[in-house]
Order: sequence, then structure tokens, then C-alpha cells
Amino acid sequence: MHSYLTLMTWHAPTLPLNQLSAFIVERLHSIVKDDSDLQAQLPRGWAGGDEPVQGMESIRCEAEALLLFVKSRYSQGDLPEKTLQTTDMLHKEFKADIPREFLIDALLHQLQHHAVLHTHTQKLSVKWSAWKGEKHVL
Repeated sequence: MHSYLTLMTWHAPTLPLNQLSAFIVERLHSIVKDDSDLQAQLPRGWAGGDEPVQGMESIRCEAEALLLFVKSRYSQGDLPEKTLQTTDMLHKEFKADIPREFLIDALLHQLQHHAVLHTHTQKLSVKWSAWKGEKHVL
């Protein structure tokens, strides 16, 4: 936690605090459960760096952060398996060489029905719309 707090102090503008806090809580939960299979890491681009991650890479980082968040909430029993599967499919689609817009739009729409995911899905939707060249209306 100390390392992440230091990272937050020095790279605050490029570090999504709500996603970092979910990540830390998930790590702590795994430690308390004595879970020896710790797999998730902060998505690429969260290390701060001089330049914020842009374009599709930024969207992929956001999708990965959403997946980490959903996995942590699913493991706590807060979200159904269908939501985990939808998020995993969305994450995989963003990683594709040529993401299918219709599929991503449908998956994002499905995930936006969960109040607990609103902040994450809204941020991802805005980035996705901007990448597609659309004007996103809030």
C-alpha cells in the first residue's frame, strides 16, 4: 500500500484513484483469504510515466481496470457471473486487432445497467466514443 500511495502522490494526474483503490482492496482481500493465486496487476499505463496513455491503448487499460474491478466484486458476491463474462468478453474485444464496434457498443450498454459499474463504464464509453470520432453526450 505504501508503494501505491507514493505512486499516487507523484503521478496523481495519470492515476485513476477509484480503480487503484479497488485494486488495493482486492489485494488485501486476497491476503486475508490467504489466496496464493494472486493474478491481477495494475493495467499497463498506470505506472505514471511522463506521458499519459492515449488512444486505443488508453481504452485497453480502462477495459482491463474494469475487468479487475468486476473480478473483485464478483469474488465478493456483489455481481453475477454473467457480468463477469460480459466484462471479460468486452476486454478481449478491445484487445483484438480490429475491435467490432457493434459488439463493444452492445457489451457496454449491457454493463451500464449495473449502478456499481456506472463510473467505470461511463469513463470507458466516453473514451470509446472519442476514439470512434463520435461526440459523446452525457
